[in-house]
Amino acid sequence: FDDWDNLVRGALIWLEQDDPVDTQDRSGGGDEEREMINDILTHLYTKYCNFGVEPPKPFTVKRLHEEEDVCTRELFASYLRGGKWDRAKVGRLLSRMADRPCNGIVLRKRQDTTLHVREYVVSLVGE
Repeated sequence: FDDWDNLVRGALIWLEQDDPVDTQDRSGGGDEEREMINDILTHLYTKYCNFGVEPPKPFTVKRLHEEEDVCTRELFASYLRGGKWDRAKVGRLLSRMADRPCNGIVLRKRQDTTLHVREYVVSLVGE
């Protein structure tokens, strides 16, 4: 890695090009963040698309809260500060994850104009 770092990154920086490591971090976050996004998107895709067998079902943070699904709550809590389920923190986390594909799955947010709530849909990239 050190040889690559000196050769490739050094040359790109000298040519005043973007540092590939910085570009990677900006595009998808670090390894821990990508792991978190992958875990959550995979879980939500399984839950709301039945492994891709059914069309994606929209959901809200309120719906996640009301379903009282222990697996979902524990998964989110494991990535939240304090380690406890919190609707507001889950909403901010989902907003931050929206439109960031990870391993072929993406979370899209949309506004339901009749109910005035933010809905999320998880699907495969390109669907």
